[in-house]
Amino acid sequence: MVMKSPEAGLDSPSEPCTCLTQPQYSTKITRMLKTVIHDDTKLQQDVKEFRNSFLMFLQSCQDEYQKCLSEVMAAVQRAQLNSIEALQACQSEATHLQLCLQELNSRYHLEQQRRRALHNSLVVSACIAITVDQKLGTY
Repeated sequence: MVMKSPEAGLDSPSEPCTCLTQPQYSTKITRMLKTVIHDDTKLQQDVKEFRNSFLMFLQSCQDEYQKCLSEVMAAVQRAQLNSIEALQACQSEATHLQLCLQELNSRYHLEQQRRRALHNSLVVSACIAITVDQKLGTY
């Protein structure tokens, strides 16, 4: 049986190969198959390593994302807390100022009443003095 050489491509004419005998040809094919199987195994191992490294990279990216997300959430919560505290401080200050204003209003009204009473007292005293002076005729 005459076999075609493995080096002969599809485009080369089919010529009987005189350089290899059947056992030599089988040995060469076996070596080539072993090489292909070895290369395939190596390729599968490389793909597996690539997949594993990609999964590790993906996990590290997800971990970093979660870390950053947690930091952002903590910053937002701190900002909300700070704004709530600032709002409460402003409300407290507004309440304090309202109480001060009410106290000042009360003091103003008391002073106004005291001055009105003093004025009325002075007017009465002046009227009495004028009346006494009129009765005494010195006015």
